Amino acid sequence: MSLPPNIIIAEEGESPERQYFDHIGRLLRIKLARANRRKGHSGPLSVLQDMEEELKKTPHGNYEAWIIIDRDTHDPKHIDACLAWAGADSRRHLALSNPCIEFWILLHFHNKISYKRRRCAEYKKEKEAQRSQFTKAFWKYFCHSSPYDIKTIGKIHIRRAIKYAKKLDTPPCADYPDSCGSTVYHLMEKLLPPAP
Repeated sequence: MSLPPNIIIAEEGESPERQYFDHIGRLLRIKLARANRRKGHSGPLSVLQDMEEELKKTPHGNYEAWIIIDRDTHDPKHIDACLAWAGADSRRHLALSNPCIEFWILLHFHNKISYKRRRCAEYKKEKEAQRSQFTKAFWKYFCHSSPYDIKTIGKIHIRRAIKYAKKLDTPPCADYPDSCGSTVYHLMEKLLPPAP
């Protein structure tokens, strides 16, 4: 499978998303174009607007555009707008992590499928109540230590995360995961070369 010359991603967050995809680009030696993220704007509709602006500058033709967002506590109508955008053109895609991208990153290191139903709702509530502390609490609970360094992720870790995310996505969801999970694996399957 050959990759299109332009892979454009628009991410909701600043820190883990940007660090992760910067690392993936270097690791896999691929160029990922980034939609310009407007400072202070977050959420699905802002990410969608950022991507639409970026696509106006992109020559029509051979590209894939990926919106990468968290489920968080966003209004389902806003997520549905992203789904509709992705469904309007086969070159457009939505990758959603529930509750957040940190869950996808954790799948590189741990198979925590047994926790998915019991803990996901609790972390969503915690995130609402203490948004700034959520990431540290999430990482500590699942990893029992300080956060793993994204720069240590290798191809074997990506394959592991894809495998675990697929298990969580059984049967595959039609739109986005309702419980803990991530559809970022669809993008990573396209980016990662087949195992030797």
